[in-house]
Amino acid sequence: MASAPAHPVLSTDTTSAYDGTYSGVGVENVSAGNAMAESGEGLSTCVNYGAPPALTISNGRAQVQAFNHTFEGYVSPQGAVVMRTAFGEKFEGQIGQKDNQYFLKGRMVGLCTYNLSWQMNNLI
Repeated sequence: MASAPAHPVLSTDTTSAYDGTYSGVGVENVSAGNAMAESGEGLSTCVNYGAPPALTISNGRAQVQAFNHTFEGYVSPQGAVVMRTAFGEKFEGQIGQKDNQYFLKGRMVGLCTYNLSWQMNNLI
């Protein structure tokens, strides 16, 4: 009997066309007022980060460890990327191409909100 996957499959319509390692380019903190209310804690300042850690896409499955959580999800044939953590954070983005190079841009929403970007360094 096969065991259940650690994370639910978000889509069966995936592609390996975008497989590779993507280097972090930038993080933009777009949290309202740079702080969001936290129950019982008053205001929690949303930290400004440098470039995000490397992201990998293998067999259409995207994964990155960022903000102390593992984001995992899938890439659609159109380059749409949706990743989630076990704690409810969600990243939604789009892979595009410029000068024959793939890049990924999107938004991570959790306690704080960030726009993130990556650029592919190599194919897997």
